[in-house]
Amino acid sequence: MPGRPANRMRRFWTRSIRRQLMLGIALVHAVLMSIFVLDLVERQRQFLGEQSIAQASGLAKTLAANSASWVLSNDLEGLSEVLQSQASYPGLRYAMVVRPHGRVVAHTDREKAGLYLQDELSRSLLDGPALPKLLLADRKLVDTAHPILANGELVGWARVGISQSAITTGLWEITRVGILYTLVAILVGSVFAFLMARGLTQGLQRLGAVADGIREGRRDMRADSARQDEIGQLGKNLNQMLDALAQRERDLSAAQADVQHLATRDTLTQLPNRLLLMDRLGQAILTAQREHHALALLVIDLDRFKTINDSLGHHIGDQLIQQVAGRLSNCIGAGDTLARLGGDEFVVVRSEIAQPGEAGHLAQRINEELSQPCWIEGHELNSSCSIGISCYPDDGNDAQTLLRNADTAMYHAKEGGRGDFEFFSSDMNRRAVQRLKLENELRNALLRDEFRLLYQPQVDMRSGQVVGAESLIRWHHPEMGVVAPTDFIPVAEETGLIREIGAWVLREACRQQLRWCAAGLPPLRIAVNLSVRQVEPGLVDLVSRVLSDTGLDARYLDLEITESLLMHNLNENIAVLRRVSACGAQISMDDFGTGYSSLSSLKLFPVQTLKIDRSFVRDLVDDQDDANIVRSIVAMAHSLGLRIIAEGVESEAQLGYLRELGCDEYQGYLFSRPMAAEAFHALFADRAKGAV
Repeated sequence: MPGRPANRMRRFWTRSIRRQLMLGIALVHAVLMSIFVLDLVERQRQFLGEQSIAQASGLAKTLAANSASWVLSNDLEGLSEVLQSQASYPGLRYAMVVRPHGRVVAHTDREKAGLYLQDELSRSLLDGPALPKLLLADRKLVDTAHPILANGELVGWARVGISQSAITTGLWEITRVGILYTLVAILVGSVFAFLMARGLTQGLQRLGAVADGIREGRRDMRADSARQDEIGQLGKNLNQMLDALAQRERDLSAAQADVQHLATRDTLTQLPNRLLLMDRLGQAILTAQREHHALALLVIDLDRFKTINDSLGHHIGDQLIQQVAGRLSNCIGAGDTLARLGGDEFVVVRSEIAQPGEAGHLAQRINEELSQPCWIEGHELNSSCSIGISCYPDDGNDAQTLLRNADTAMYHAKEGGRGDFEFFSSDMNRRAVQRLKLENELRNALLRDEFRLLYQPQVDMRSGQVVGAESLIRWHHPEMGVVAPTDFIPVAEETGLIREIGAWVLREACRQQLRWCAAGLPPLRIAVNLSVRQVEPGLVDLVSRVLSDTGLDARYLDLEITESLLMHNLNENIAVLRRVSACGAQISMDDFGTGYSSLSSLKLFPVQTLKIDRSFVRDLVDDQDDANIVRSIVAMAHSLGLRIIAEGVESEAQLGYLRELGCDEYQGYLFSRPMAAEAFHALFADRAKGAV
């Protein structure tokens, strides 16, 4: 291939800077010295050639002057002596006297005397004018001729030939000496180039060694920056770059450590988060498998934390979480893991237990520790917890299963009451699956039109007339049958579906009231229950829109709330209810007496009606305490100008007692169970006929 020699030459030339410097300087010396020697030899050749021509011309002129008289006298012996006197001239090859017609009269070589010159060079001499002539001048011979004149007439030619061999020999000697000097110059230049290249390449090699060391991980290596030349500056720049890179690596390592910490730690408590928890739990399971022992996982959820957070603010809630984390840390051992999953949920991994009872003892200790009040910014906070426990290998062989089962047990503990703990059982999973199915079915219930409203009459104590109806939702599932509100309402509240369901109930109840009016029934007050989740700024727009769409007079709409509103965003809830009341709707306090209401908070709410909870009505006749409570509620309500409705009235004795206490209205099985809209209309029509 044509390119291969060039490639080899390029690789050879670029293999080493030292080689490049040495070869480059040697080549420059060789070229310069060669040019110098050649120029010197050529100039010497020209000088000696011109000198030889001048000598030959002078010798020919002298010969012509000395031989003129001898030529006129035709004295051949005299001419011969004249020529022989010049024969010893250095480098003289021949000298002759030639007649104008070409006959050699005399010659340094006597044998050539008398001959005629017939060569072309001689003919050019004889045929030319009588002037001095240079017949030949080359590297071998200089041939000149000078005319011999007598009285202005040409009588002959004096011709001299001088050899150039001495000049050539001298030039070769000069060339040889020049070559020797060239070699000496190349040698000296190469030595200088070697020393200079070594000084240069040693610095570069040190820089290369530093780079290799850095690549191999020796980050503390630095270049020698003592030199003041460009290599020294390069070393300084390299050191600055390495220092900057080292600083960046330190910063990056610190940032990576921070990122790793943030990725595996809870920012509020600095406890392990879910990611680190799952890793440690997985390692604990592997250790338990290898060493054939059990471990326990405890999921801890604070009770009423949301209430504290909402009422006192998130900064108080954050401080409470930090105090709880500190208390939990005091309850665990050195080999245990405490993590925060988020919100108010913590997890403890006890890496080795002999029996499940040890986990129960730990849960009991945690409950006792957290039951102690916390003091934060002057507030005394009592925060119990609910704990779910799962054990390896009985309740799962992997981290996800153990955590899921402990979480399920925690929810069952919370349902059983605050400050309790539960061990996981397979039955809990079955109920959890049922609950998940219920949640999924609940999401489609509105789309499939599976909800129905029942209505329970509210009766005036004095007249016995039906003056209102409370709307109560029922779920008719095609497979599960009628699902009780106590089963699906909590699920709807937890998932947020209660907003959509509540909006449907409100709209359907208002429409039904108008249908009854259209069917000839007198206007009735229609009561609709509100969940805590529904009391938000959007409720005002919802009520206004429903009243506008249905055309219901707002004074016939009664919205029932519970006392739990007093524990969540009190000021915001009051503002929302006041705006709803400004629309014309009435507000009732349902289940009064069972919650957290007080006279001071009750005065803040725009309430027109109090509903006495059925728990006080049930034993009203036989229990003096319940009777006193009901009497106090009635008196308080009337003093505030509020209407009183008693719930759960099931006997004539209860009804009579309530009437004596001054209760305004009642509802319960004594008058009627909750019924469909058609049955309610029929009941009302029958009573109207009976009255006639």
